[in-house]
Amino acid sequence: MGEGMRVRRRGEIVVQLRRVPRLDLAAVLAGRDGRHWDNQWLLLSPASPDGLVVSLEQLALLQRLDEQQWQPLDLLPPAQQQQLPWLLEHGLVETDLQPLPALQQAAHWHPLAAVFHHATRWRDADCIQAMESTGTQTVQGLCQWLGSAPPPALAERGDVAAAMALPASGHGPLQALLHKRVTCRNFDPDALLPLTTLATVLAQTFGVHGVQHAGEDTVFLKRAAPSGGGLHPLEAYVLVQRVQGLAPGLYHYRCAEQALAPLPAPAQPLATLLPTALAGQHWFADAPVLVVITARFERCFWKYRQHAKAYRALLLEAGHFSQTLYLAATEAGLGAFVTCAVNDAVIEQALGLAPMAEGVLALCGLGQRGEQMQTMELDPLGTVWEPAAG
Repeated sequence: MGEGMRVRRRGEIVVQLRRVPRLDLAAVLAGRDGRHWDNQWLLLSPASPDGLVVSLEQLALLQRLDEQQWQPLDLLPPAQQQQLPWLLEHGLVETDLQPLPALQQAAHWHPLAAVFHHATRWRDADCIQAMESTGTQTVQGLCQWLGSAPPPALAERGDVAAAMALPASGHGPLQALLHKRVTCRNFDPDALLPLTTLATVLAQTFGVHGVQHAGEDTVFLKRAAPSGGGLHPLEAYVLVQRVQGLAPGLYHYRCAEQALAPLPAPAQPLATLLPTALAGQHWFADAPVLVVITARFERCFWKYRQHAKAYRALLLEAGHFSQTLYLAATEAGLGAFVTCAVNDAVIEQALGLAPMAEGVLALCGLGQRGEQMQTMELDPLGTVWEPAAG
């Protein structure tokens, strides 16, 4: 380290104490329980969004350093100076002789929201394997595994005896459409989706219906769903498998132009990529079209900087868009689905996204239903499947 060098910590840091299993082989061979648990400190920050395992000595140095003020290196105890190379390598500390690039909008994350977002990202999860290993493929198996039935389906609050019955709701087109909205797990693996149908669903769901200029370089959009601050930071990436007149591949939906911009082909074919991206949910992989809903965090955090509710607003917005897609697909006579049980890191890599700048919130799909129910679907009203088929 250079003489006279000064150092400082970079940005906010969140530290998680977790227990990790360790196998003591000697204890197992001796006939004892070989399972041990070790404490592990995991550090998350805008500079290390996927988390870094750190030692108590490294934490002590980070605690000593300030985020704003430079501190002379010579004043640090020798033991803490020894921790600097590793912290510098991972971008947690910087020196005045070689400052690191600004974190820019990444610093606008609320620290706990950043922890939640990255701690719940999946890379190699397999939902099917998890269910098979626990015997939770059925409701009966799930109740047995959890040791009880779920809480009651209906909540009882207030004076039930004095509850006032409301007038019967109407039976208009919207109610009929809502009744037909059923999650599809049985797509026709051979059917081609008409391009005009895809265009209609995308326009109704993600399209721009109006533009308002609030300044020379400040634009607000009108879309089908509400958005926090009217910023509309959500994007739609279309994964095409079988669409008439459209080559299979990855596309970015240009919502203002009603156009699909081709993206570079992924490293593996879609037929291989999708089951992995869907964490093993093979029943969704047959959909002719899948749509990844992502958030451009920097647009949201431009206004809601380090805001405790900003990430919640993004999740709500993704829910609004997925429901709109359901209704648009149902009106077109198609099945649809939405899931957040996906391997985010796999999808982000395929789309070329930088996780701190843009991340996956949900994965939707639509297409023609198959003639037979191969995978169970919930359809209490029998609007899609004959009651006997359930």
